Amino acid sequence: MTPSPTPPPPAPAAPVPPADTRPASITVRVGGKPFRCPCGCNVFHHPGGRTYVYECNACGTWFNGK
Repeated sequence: MTPSPTPPPPAPAAPVPPADTRPASITVRVGGKPFRCPCGCNVFHHPGGRTYVYECNACGTWFNGK
């Protein structure tokens, strides 16, 4: 009987950025009412530190905040 080959090692887990480098998640109000993306999500962040742009956390659609 021949020995079976050793299985390959498991793939490394995807790295998770430290909490202090992740963009802050925020909710947006327009006219005093919660704003929702067309996908239904209501949580956004400012991509790349652009404070006038909001990116949907679910689908990635960008919205101009000006």
